[in-house]
Amino acid sequence: MTSAKIYNVPLNFLVRTLLMSAGFSLGLAACGGGGGGNGGGANSPSAKLIAPSSAKTPWNLSAPIAVTLTDSSGAAVTGALTCSSADESTLKVISDCSAVTGLRLGSQTIKVSSGNITANTTIKVIPQTQPLGTHGPASSGGSGQYNLVVTPEGTVLAWGGNT
Repeated sequence: MTSAKIYNVPLNFLVRTLLMSAGFSLGLAACGGGGGGNGGGANSPSAKLIAPSSAKTPWNLSAPIAVTLTDSSGAAVTGALTCSSADESTLKVISDCSAVTGLRLGSQTIKVSSGNITANTTIKVIPQTQPLGTHGPASSGGSGQYNLVVTPEGTVLAWGGNT
């Protein structure tokens, strides 16, 4: 024989819990659910980085870019574009939208505008492949010679003598 447990829970607690749960569900439904979004609606202007197609640029090197700007109806803006950085200490942007120089690694925001239409796009500043340090030729065995390189993905590679 199984025994049943009876809990003494106040009715007002149950009612409050049910109402709060229903209110939360209705609130989610009213705002379109719990899904994410970019914050702008379908009728918001948008900017897109066309080049480089990877949307990545090497750190501390000037690199050419190309951007497009669309208005709230989705039509491409044909006037002259002006670009700027959301933070000049992390990304230097040429005002005619022709080039950027990444000053800090990570995703950086570019503000693109034409007349009264403005939108943001991002570019990722990545480490450039370059020697971090060398000490003699890496092929010299047993003499403490080494080389270090950072790949675009941020991995440090080291090779050389192990002594």
